[in-house]
Amino acid sequence: MSKLSTKLAINNLIIFGSFLIINLLLLSFPLTNVIGFDFSVVNGIFLGFFGGLLFIILNGESVNEKNKFFGVIKEFKIPFVTLPLIPLIFALFSTYFIQRCPVDNGIWFYIIIPLVSYVFGLALAYFSVCVANAYGWILFILLFLLFLFSWLPEIYFNPQIYFYNPLIGFYPGTIYDEDISITFTLVLYRSLILLFSVLIVFSGRYLLYTSLLKRITGFFIFLLIFTGFYFVKPSLGFSTNSDRLFNNLNGKLTTKNFTIIFSGNISSKKIKRLALMHEFYFQKLSAQLKTESLGKIDSYIFTDGKQKRELFGADRADVAKPWLKQIYLNQSDIDDVLKHELTHVFSSKFGTTPFKLSHNFNPALLEGFAMAIENNYQDYPIHYLAALAIQNDFNVSIEKLFSGFNFFGNASSLSYIIAGSFIKYLINTYGIEPVKDVYSDGDFLSHFDKSIEQLSQEYYIFIKGYRVPENKNIADYYFGRKPIFKKYCARYAAKQIKLAGKLYQNGFFNQSRKIFQIVFNKTNSATALNGLIRSLMKLRLYNESLSLLEKYINNFEGTAYYYNLELLYGDNLILVNQFNKAKRVYTKLVRQSPTYQYKTIANLRLLLYKNNVKTLHDYLKASEFDKYKILNGFFKLSGNPQVIATLSYLSSFLKESYKEFKIKVKGNLNLYDETSAYSIYKLANYAFENSDYIWSKKLYSKLLNGRFLKVFKTSIKEKIEMINWILINADKQEKQFVFTYK
Repeated sequence: MSKLSTKLAINNLIIFGSFLIINLLLLSFPLTNVIGFDFSVVNGIFLGFFGGLLFIILNGESVNEKNKFFGVIKEFKIPFVTLPLIPLIFALFSTYFIQRCPVDNGIWFYIIIPLVSYVFGLALAYFSVCVANAYGWILFILLFLLFLFSWLPEIYFNPQIYFYNPLIGFYPGTIYDEDISITFTLVLYRSLILLFSVLIVFSGRYLLYTSLLKRITGFFIFLLIFTGFYFVKPSLGFSTNSDRLFNNLNGKLTTKNFTIIFSGNISSKKIKRLALMHEFYFQKLSAQLKTESLGKIDSYIFTDGKQKRELFGADRADVAKPWLKQIYLNQSDIDDVLKHELTHVFSSKFGTTPFKLSHNFNPALLEGFAMAIENNYQDYPIHYLAALAIQNDFNVSIEKLFSGFNFFGNASSLSYIIAGSFIKYLINTYGIEPVKDVYSDGDFLSHFDKSIEQLSQEYYIFIKGYRVPENKNIADYYFGRKPIFKKYCARYAAKQIKLAGKLYQNGFFNQSRKIFQIVFNKTNSATALNGLIRSLMKLRLYNESLSLLEKYINNFEGTAYYYNLELLYGDNLILVNQFNKAKRVYTKLVRQSPTYQYKTIANLRLLLYKNNVKTLHDYLKASEFDKYKILNGFFKLSGNPQVIATLSYLSSFLKESYKEFKIKVKGNLNLYDETSAYSIYKLANYAFENSDYIWSKKLYSKLLNGRFLKVFKTSIKEKIEMINWILINADKQEKQFVFTYK
């Protein structure tokens, strides 16, 4: 430190002090309070920036090694080594002693992201000094910002939401993607950034003592190389353009209003049905939102989450890019999310900014509008679930929800439903036009002559008067979940649970058991407990799994996870021959009815129990194929329609011929109660998914005219409306279909 001047000491104090404060602040936020992906991404930015500034300052104070990259590093090795140690020490302390999360995976993230960003920042600073001399710090800041925001053109113009970046490292596309792992592609990319950093250093050294013209020329060559890399990234797997998507998905269907790019392994019959659904919603939304012609919309349909994750970004998020008029969907989700995502595209007509989104990117406006127009959350109308939430104290302040990014501070289901219900109330009360105007500028007072506080008071009076059954279990199921920001060791748990899940699916139950046990011990995760119980049951360690359930199940009462554990508890009791106790558990679950699905599954258990407890015992131990045989035989003998929901699922899972399945179940499908009605509803969905429009319409109509399942009537009416539209327009529409395969 004897070499350091007073000025240098002050500058270093500013750099180290600022960096220290930033890292202290990071430890106060969720996700960045442990060493891991989020912490590493943020520190990649700041370490690259402060590292570059530190190099420029120390280079200016160097006595013998000025303008020598490695010489300056060696001369001032203590500050250069200390800077990246600050966040590492802070994060390790917080992770291990305060949050008590594992640190091993996080350390690898720290090495691959911030340390590489640090080297890149140092190299960029050296290059800037070599090109601009005394004005090197200005050039460094400009280049730093250029590289930092170089992802914007990719996100804006390309069909992707992930990106690789020299300073940020990698972003998967959404914060809700809990499972973010170190992949070969990430390691390769960061290795190339290190190589690029070396080239930057040698380029800077070459330009240092050349003429001004050569330095300017060298600088523009540098920018040209950087720009060229942007176009090469898709071929290396670091970004995705339209050509890469089509080459991987293989199929394209052009319709009147859509270009549908789809995975080639999806049958043409299914794609035709999906295309007709696209066109139906296009007509419906055009009329409902009173929008002008949009031109063609691009719809990308991925085989599964794995393919979507690789080519587009986060695997579980179905997404729209309104400014590009594009939607991106997993094929298994389309029936549930198509209308929602198309609404986002239609809202581009009154969206704002170049991204055509809601005012100030307000997520409550953005998602609330789409939810209001969709008016369907797992077949429930959104007012119904919003009323249940508020009635059971899952309440959210409307003013807070629509302020900033508070939308993400709740369980996602709660934010989506309350925001959607509020917007739907405004549309129904005041019309669509003022809501579209608020979407554009966020000014409730101008367009409603009332503040959001006044409108929220009106809404609460309305929603509290909305009649719903007194069933806290439904509210607990849909809203008793933690947002990722409040989960304990979220990234660690998700990664390990995914690994254990793969082992379980592949039959390695002992290995999955060990991982689920470790995760549960560290995080108290219901998902980990569920996996642990299932692994033990597959290993036929029924007494051990039963003991765990009886010890921990009550810890999850009042949450969404309780009911699945309750079902497992009943199954476990059957397998240890505690039949009467199991019957009480199933009966309780039927009475609770958190969802129709759980009620139907529990009722099925009781039906098999009543028929012959050995049948239920054998059913619970059977493979999916054998379960189908058992249920099919039971249905032949009893004709009880309550079995059909599970039969439909198993038939689809086992890829049975739909025609053969239909022959087995078609007959006198009577509506005895809510459970039989729900089973027929699932059968109608299965028929529609197989393009059996006539029979599915007949089944939906039966439900619509019946006295059960009234809460699904809105959803059923829209399904019948869609089928009628398809039956009338299919021939005309399909004449315009043009298929193209790679």
